[in-house]
Amino acid sequence: MAGKTVVVRRLLDGSEQLVYRGHKLAWRKLPVRPERQPVPRVAPALKGDPTPTAGHAWRGLGGAVGKEFWKAVKKRGRLARAQRRAADSGRPPLRSGLPPSAALRPKKKQEQRQSTKGHSLVS
Repeated sequence: MAGKTVVVRRLLDGSEQLVYRGHKLAWRKLPVRPERQPVPRVAPALKGDPTPTAGHAWRGLGGAVGKEFWKAVKKRGRLARAQRRAADSGRPPLRSGLPPSAALRPKKKQEQRQSTKGHSLVS
């Protein structure tokens, strides 16, 4: 009955009754309170080294390699873009007859659509 609510009645003659859900409980008073036995704390056992082995899939190239891999990928991309920018100044050599590169050409304006979708007025 641990954790249950028990009513303790103290009668006029000094005796005590314990009542649980309307029923009197049979009980006796202990001479002294029993000592609580300490619960031994057991440390959880380690199951080994959590790092994956050298042949594990996580160690290969791919999505879970880590910061070093992705830093190298970004660095290669930055170098490639810098080389492209240095090689292509946007202007063709003199008298070559070639148009300027796409990076320096003015962009065409997109025309607005004349759509009647969602329009409730009939013209």
